[in-house]
Amino acid sequence: MDPVREAACAFVGAVTEAAGSLAEHVEQRLHRDSNWSEKPRVEILWTCLMYVLHLTDRVAFAHLSVETCDLFMSGILETLAATVGEGTLRNEYNTAQRRYSAFKKLLPEEGQGTTGTLCWEFAKAICFENSEMNPAIIVSLSLRAADTFEALDETFIQCVLKRIALEDKE
Repeated sequence: MDPVREAACAFVGAVTEAAGSLAEHVEQRLHRDSNWSEKPRVEILWTCLMYVLHLTDRVAFAHLSVETCDLFMSGILETLAATVGEGTLRNEYNTAQRRYSAFKKLLPEEGQGTTGTLCWEFAKAICFENSEMNPAIIVSLSLRAADTFEALDETFIQCVLKRIALEDKE
């Protein structure tokens, strides 16, 4: 198997774990209960998965060539599609890519407002879809969304880049 596709298959676990963790945090904040322990609703989990896939694409694009990034993301989507269905996943992923790519900045620069940043807009959309417009909850979710990006980036560097570099050396 191609080392990039192999790395993508291995990274799917990080993607699903990040989406699940983010979805649990979203539910805790929306329920205003840090002890909330039920499984996240499917629509929350799905929204978080699409967001994490978008973040994964941003991380991959930051570290890989365009061609390698495309191959990596195709591998991730193919692996996930085996579980959730190709058509639905591709359609929702493409919609998420169009939606989130409009926001070029992840977080605001120091002294700048949060409006128009990816993490803020993700958090605001989740809250709006759930009739929750408490600014404190939006801030909490946007910070967790940023933490998710940082964790994915670190995992990508440790797992994917090292795996691809090792394969290139052999």
